[in-house]
Amino acid sequence: MSVMTIVEQMIVICFLILIGGILYRKKILKDLTIKDISALIVNITNPALLLHSALSAQEHIPIGKVMGSIALFTVCYMSAYLIGWIISIIMRIPKEKRYAYQMMTVYGNVGFIGIPLALAVLGNQSLIYVSINNLVYNILFYTSGMMILNQKTADSEVSDQNKKSRGCSGLIRKVVNVGTVSAILTIVIYLINPHVPSVVSDTLNYAGSATTFLSMLVLGASVAAMPFRKIFTDLRIYLFTLLRMVVMPILLILAIRPWVTDPLLLKVTALLIAVPAGNLPMIVSRELGLEEEDFAKGILVTTMLSPVTITLVMMILK
Repeated sequence: MSVMTIVEQMIVICFLILIGGILYRKKILKDLTIKDISALIVNITNPALLLHSALSAQEHIPIGKVMGSIALFTVCYMSAYLIGWIISIIMRIPKEKRYAYQMMTVYGNVGFIGIPLALAVLGNQSLIYVSINNLVYNILFYTSGMMILNQKTADSEVSDQNKKSRGCSGLIRKVVNVGTVSAILTIVIYLINPHVPSVVSDTLNYAGSATTFLSMLVLGASVAAMPFRKIFTDLRIYLFTLLRMVVMPILLILAIRPWVTDPLLLKVTALLIAVPAGNLPMIVSRELGLEEEDFAKGILVTTMLSPVTITLVMMILK
């Protein structure tokens, strides 16, 4: 494993965030524009990235290994939900803000950072498992994750429309969205490996390729809207980073290691658990009108410190 490879990937991400911050400060990007970009990412570019990852898979592992890796990733994410809840209690996070820390604990940046990082550190063969992880990630986010965010929206608003959304039918309508459908389609496409016209594949590729840049613009703009002193003087976010980026990955790796016989799968799992907090929850929160300050602080600090924490976790595994 190359430390410089990890550092270089993080530097690229930081530059993209910086571009978003500069554009926001120069008023080229405005709040309404950022909200529209967020909706574009959630509904178009991120699903396209997911679908293209299945279509572009170079080799397909046996169905038994697919199901086994799906089960492993699901267990890891469910465990992270519990750990996120424990972290929010340990840190004495106010009840109304616990959802943000739980979301940041569970949903790491497995797509925007995890994919290029796995490719650079573990090689092309790792992308098979990375793709499967992204399928599980998206299905869980667009179901259980969206339930949490939608419920938070309903709790914070009193309009008749939001009161109706508290019901089961309203919640189902919100959960069944383009993200859920695209995640299910991705699994089907990956398993049956159909031949599709290049015009379809290329369209998905071009749309999906915009995800990383647009997402970092949104993050940079969100950070630029906040006083920097408020970000870097919040000692609580550093404790969260330690628990989320070091303690949790080590505990989960030690717990699953006896049950995983495939060394590559174990390394991919470790790497994806250790990536910094993802920005998809923040983007959706912004689209729903929820407070995003905690997300912005958590994503920024965990991303900045991830070259050190990821290297530490991977070396412990090795």
